[in-house]
Amino acid sequence: MKHQFVFAAALTLATATLLPLATTAKPTPKPAQGGAMQRTSVEGCMNQFLFDGVWRLKVLGFERGTYGGGDAGYAVRVQLRNGTAKQEIVSYTGVGGEYGRNINLVMSDDSSVPVETVGSNTADYNAFIKATVPPGAAANGSLKFYPAKTVLDTPGIVPKKLLIEIDPKAINPNILPFHYPLADPSFRVHLDCDKAKPTS
Repeated sequence: MKHQFVFAAALTLATATLLPLATTAKPTPKPAQGGAMQRTSVEGCMNQFLFDGVWRLKVLGFERGTYGGGDAGYAVRVQLRNGTAKQEIVSYTGVGGEYGRNINLVMSDDSSVPVETVGSNTADYNAFIKATVPPGAAANGSLKFYPAKTVLDTPGIVPKKLLIEIDPKAINPNILPFHYPLADPSFRVHLDCDKAKPTS
């Protein structure tokens, strides 16, 4: 009887030890953009150089005005400095995604506005996104965004973040044989903080 009890206890312990090994671990879901699970981008404030291993981005400021064909919107002034040892073309490095247009301005009501690339803004946009930048030099741009009139007309709604997506998968390795050292080299710049201004 004593031996039966010891055998049963040992069998129970062995089963309990093996059970966790029989379960299948579930993959961790990929974080969605926005909120607490937003994508992991290089993040900072205006007038602060942010470095993703290739580009040093600085947002110099933004202004509200009338641009393009007379529409009201915002112009965001940016500088993208080449941090590598060789010449780079901005659009060839995946800046803005596959077509160079995944650049968005997020307003304080959380609405998102894509960069305007057509019409009278085409020259400004192309000068930035198609710039050929030697080592240590910079591409400077004035990116235009046109929020909906209801957003513009609502007091207190102002630009909150600039999102510049960089998609390494959009890079043609035959044209540009290099890799970013970061899994996500995109930029997220908070426009409600400014490193050029002293904190009170």
